[in-house]
Amino acid sequence: MAIIKCAECGKEVSDQAAVCVGCGSPIAKPPEAAKHQGMVCPKCNSTNVIVSAVAEKKKRGCIMSCFWILLAICTLGAIIWIPLLTRKGSKTVTYAICQSCGKRWKA
Repeated sequence: MAIIKCAECGKEVSDQAAVCVGCGSPIAKPPEAAKHQGMVCPKCNSTNVIVSAVAEKKKRGCIMSCFWILLAICTLGAIIWIPLLTRKGSKTVTYAICQSCGKRWKA
């Protein structure tokens, strides 16, 4: 039985626990394949690392946002086009999380 850190609050919990005793969030169980990928935490050199995919919003540059706003203002349907053209999308980013120290980095 090993001690791991909760990804939400950082409290140390048993790797056998289903939920964190500190915050109540579910404890992620690393898949067996992820343990054998040879990933090492850059902070504590632990091999107790899980990999998870997280959807994050893409950041739009200021110039591109200004371009879309100017384009929308120049058209008759400015009220309709501004929200449609300036909304942000999302992308999926994969992070590795060390279960020993809680460090997170892009994998």
